[in-house]
Amino acid sequence: MKMLKANSPEGFLKVAGRGMNGSSYYDYDVSGKISMQAMYTRAKLKAEDIRQFMYQFGNVLKETGKYLLDIHCILLEPEYIFYEEGQFFFCYYPPATQDLWEKFHVLTEYMVKVADYEEEECVRLAFCCIRERWKKITVWRN
Repeated sequence: MKMLKANSPEGFLKVAGRGMNGSSYYDYDVSGKISMQAMYTRAKLKAEDIRQFMYQFGNVLKETGKYLLDIHCILLEPEYIFYEEGQFFFCYYPPATQDLWEKFHVLTEYMVKVADYEEEECVRLAFCCIRERWKKITVWRN
């Protein structure tokens, strides 16, 4: 938490932590942003959205390394990924006990479900590039 407060790594939502009654609570500033879940309930996922997401997710992974943060604390559920003006923002949740790579796989399956099947490139990216990216990330992970 100290690292997040002192540096504001790019791509992460601003977070404030507080303790109360022996528990920790985290508040995220989502002002002006919409969750990925809400965004793709209203509209379909486009090819450009996938490109932007993958590029920005890669940058967030680099930021975690730069600031010595644990990548497994990045929440990848669509309700915890936010969007504003061409940029995706991620929640860093210190108590997370998830495996980022498993959550990434679940997220790519979600993307396939909300993809715009009328856009040929979106279908190609959703089924091919996301799976290829998964393979590359899996190799990078090991």
